[in-house]
Amino acid sequence: MSFWTQINGHIILDVFSTSPDNNFTDSKKAEDFIKQYLGPYQTYYNNVDYDDVKLPMGSEGSVTYHITDMTDYSIFTHKRKQKHITELDKRFFTMGIIFHGNLRDFWNNEKILDWVNSLQNIFPSHLEIRGIVKEGLFNIASPENSYVLKYDSLEMKWETTNN
Repeated sequence: MSFWTQINGHIILDVFSTSPDNNFTDSKKAEDFIKQYLGPYQTYYNNVDYDDVKLPMGSEGSVTYHITDMTDYSIFTHKRKQKHITELDKRFFTMGIIFHGNLRDFWNNEKILDWVNSLQNIFPSHLEIRGIVKEGLFNIASPENSYVLKYDSLEMKWETTNN
């Protein structure tokens, strides 16, 4: 008999360039850094090597993700539409990442919680691009327990509640 762990969640990041010389005028570079940090995901239908996957993974695939530029829905867009936009304003973006996974025969709840906590570190301090988690929410249902994780942006940590 198979057991499944379901993971559904999202995080929203405010992303900015720390270098005034950086030509960071679109979100593509931020998306590339996010993909590099998360690595590839593995599904039943693709040919990604299991050893290359850093995401939580069951016997038929890993957590998958989709990255989107949400700047159009943020305060930064309002500022971009103003005629008095500064060069600094052009270096801010809002990025969203949606996560989903049905992990077959995956039993390690601690590994999932550690992985969610690691999402705060997508942009290490040595990069010319920085990002901070503005919002996050995960629902995790495993054979052992169910969790809701919500990101507290004031405390800069994930809060866990058991269902």
